[in-house]
This record gives sequence, structure tokens and C-alpha cells, in this order.
Amino acid sequence: MYRIIAATALALTTTAASATTFVDTIDVVADVSAIKNLQGAAVWANIERDMEEALALRLVDQITEEGADVLIEMDTIALANGLTNAIGLADAQLAGSVAIVVPGSANDIRYDLTVNADQLTIPLTDAGAPIYTASAEFYAAMINTFADNVADRLQ
Repeated sequence: MYRIIAATALALTTTAASATTFVDTIDVVADVSAIKNLQGAAVWANIERDMEEALALRLVDQITEEGADVLIEMDTIALANGLTNAIGLADAQLAGSVAIVVPGSANDIRYDLTVNADQLTIPLTDAGAPIYTASAEFYAAMINTFADNVADRLQ
């Protein structure tokens, strides 16, 4: 769990057009033991910490002790299935259930999010060679794309 403590409390400001959700904690859970591909398991072993840190970097201006709890349960079965195919970029996906729990509010947000290779902002080849699902480049792109989507919902 990534606990974020701000030095000063931030005021919650909302407008009719948009509402910023402030964040207190980010907790990502993933059962990486479901990944049987050894190379993939090595690359994806730190998904919980890396996702928490990626989100914290994107939400740094929205951090306060009175904020919401962001809870993400990664679907490691979907991830494992994509890693079983050596060049399965088309099938590879990073999926998770996201819960944004706002203290004292009945307006909690819960949704499922899936990111696939079509959404990535990296080329799927590196010097003419394909990038594989078990590569560090693919891993970073999937983490960043997933974190960008979650952070966008909190803006």
C-alpha cells in the first residue's frame, strides 16, 4: 500500500464543470503467482509497487490526508494469459477493478479498466525486432497507460 501524507491540507474545490478527487491512499493488489511464464513473472513481479508509484506521480497535486482511497485489484489471470504467447501483443491486456472510495460520501466510484497493446504510446518494434509482452518496455508502457487512465478519472 502506498500511503501518501501531505504536509498541508488542501481544500477540496469543485466546479459545476468538473470535480477533482483528492487522494489519501493508493493500494494495488496483484497475485503475480498466476503468471507462469518465467520471463514474464520476473518483469511483472513488482506490478503492485510500480502501479502505486506511477499513480502517485500523476496525482502528486491531489494528495491530502482527507482524500479518497484508490483501491485496484489487478486481474492477473488476464495478464498471465497474454504472457503465455511469446508474441501475443494483440491478446495481451492489463485489467483491473478500480474502486475510488471517498470518505463520508455515497458517491464512491467503481469500474473495470482494461488496457491493451493498441492503446500504448510506444512502437511495438525495437530496431526491427518485435517487443514482447515479457519485456521491460512493454511492462512500462502498460503500467503507464493504466495509471494515466486511472489518474484521468480523478482529475
